[in-house]
Amino acid sequence: MPNDPLSYLPLTESTFYILLSLAPGKKHGYAILKDVKDLSKERVNLSTSTLYTAVGRLLDQDLIERFSDDGEDVSPGLPRKSYALTELGRRVLDAETSRMQKMVKEATLRLREAGREKFLWPCSCTCSRKAIGKNIAKNCGLYLGWRSIML
Repeated sequence: MPNDPLSYLPLTESTFYILLSLAPGKKHGYAILKDVKDLSKERVNLSTSTLYTAVGRLLDQDLIERFSDDGEDVSPGLPRKSYALTELGRRVLDAETSRMQKMVKEATLRLREAGREKFLWPCSCTCSRKAIGKNIAKNCGLYLGWRSIML
């Protein structure tokens, strides 16, 4: 597998959210499904089939690794498998996040040039409001601390 994170870009939305879900630490499949749904504000709702197809591909690409939760699982049946980002997976996620930030910055600058400084920007926080122009909520996930970008 290539070791250059840029060779994996761009990521699909579902792949991005799966990797993002694993950024804080290892999770089992059902926790990934729930987290992806929450992170995407219910826009991405993966089926188990889609999740495990993507997980298999990410394992093959060495972007994630599998752990057996032997001893940790007290429920009957098969032991759960947990997944975590590899170092390469973390670098790919960082590269994709940076790529998307650059795209938003370029789009913002282009819209400013076109005289569209006061366009509606969807607020991604739980309030579901829309922020206008410079009035982006500080707790909004789209704000990302880009104080230098003037909308």
